[in-house]
Amino acid sequence: MKSNENEIFEIYKELNIGKSNECIECHKQVCNLSKPVSIWQVGDNYYDSKYKVLFVGKAARGSVGIECNNFLDATEDAYSLYKDRSQWAYWSYTKAIVNELYGLRENDGWEQISFTNMVKCNNSETVDTSTDTLKNNCLHILKAEIKKLAPKNIVFYTHGYDNQIKALFDNIRFSESKSVKIGAKEINIWTFMGLIDGNEIRVIRPGHPERKKKLQFVKYVVDFIKDEV
Repeated sequence: MKSNENEIFEIYKELNIGKSNECIECHKQVCNLSKPVSIWQVGDNYYDSKYKVLFVGKAARGSVGIECNNFLDATEDAYSLYKDRSQWAYWSYTKAIVNELYGLRENDGWEQISFTNMVKCNNSETVDTSTDTLKNNCLHILKAEIKKLAPKNIVFYTHGYDNQIKALFDNIRFSESKSVKIGAKEINIWTFMGLIDGNEIRVIRPGHPERKKKLQFVKYVVDFIKDEV
């Protein structure tokens, strides 16, 4: 475990994830719920990286991670997925975005980014079946991660989580939601400037990259991140 990730794990211990009242409530209401899955990645070069990007997915699919107290350490599995799962849009599009941003090749960009999920537990091997209780009860964990990571940019790979995203931020400015043609599809993309503890964060929510034209999706996200004000 790297020191950057260990700092996040210390936050998990402080929040008592896996044993907190929120976690107990979720496990009572949802069958076959996993233990909380940790952050995917906090790169060695993340805090000094030019764009300081945090990617946020929905919920980890399937069985990932190794037992670590009351949660699952998914950091090693995440690197394997990033490196090897080129057929999965979630990982391959992220790699393409990162390599375009930093002018890197293959897997070198992994150490430039941070990557986590909105919902820490899952009860599905395939599609996202997160209930509103799961979505809402994990928000304080994600917000604690964001406070520690202090990103300049966040990319949300989410659909159906906009209310939770709004609830994360102390204030939202310059909010714009519009329909964008990516390949043959018209997709809704939401951008704004969010404020958490005085830290201004540029946010884009393009949704999950699955079944979206790769080159256009990647270019749109990269152009947004590079167009810093």
